[in-house]
Amino acid sequence: VPEVKVPFYKAPFVAINEAISISGETARMFLKTLFNVFTKLEVSEQVGGPVQVAKIGYHFVDVGGTSLLSFIALISLSLAVINILPVPALDGGRLLFILIEALRGKPLSPKFESMVHGIGFLFLMLFILIVTFYDIIRI
Repeated sequence: VPEVKVPFYKAPFVAINEAISISGETARMFLKTLFNVFTKLEVSEQVGGPVQVAKIGYHFVDVGGTSLLSFIALISLSLAVINILPVPALDGGRLLFILIEALRGKPLSPKFESMVHGIGFLFLMLFILIVTFYDIIRI
């Protein structure tokens, strides 16, 4: 993330604008990656899992300062965006069920919801394993 210098009174607006931009790009890339993993069994070179995050994180620890803080902020924002997406087993999946229940006017079967979240969790774990596998291959 490039360092940008702006007057202090403009900084919050620039930061919010940048956060919105990065959030949208993160959501788009995550959904595209999910689609590619489960349809083509491929992971883009630009996608990194836990191994890649640790490798890049180590680099930023060496660099230090605002670069490290920017990296931590980017990881935190990315995790927040991914977590809020309407994917079963994540918070966004639960929010989707709450919305469906509100529109229906009655709750869904707890057994059905549990099954959907369980299947979502399995797919999420499979996704993490595939991305990590590609991380290890790239080392």
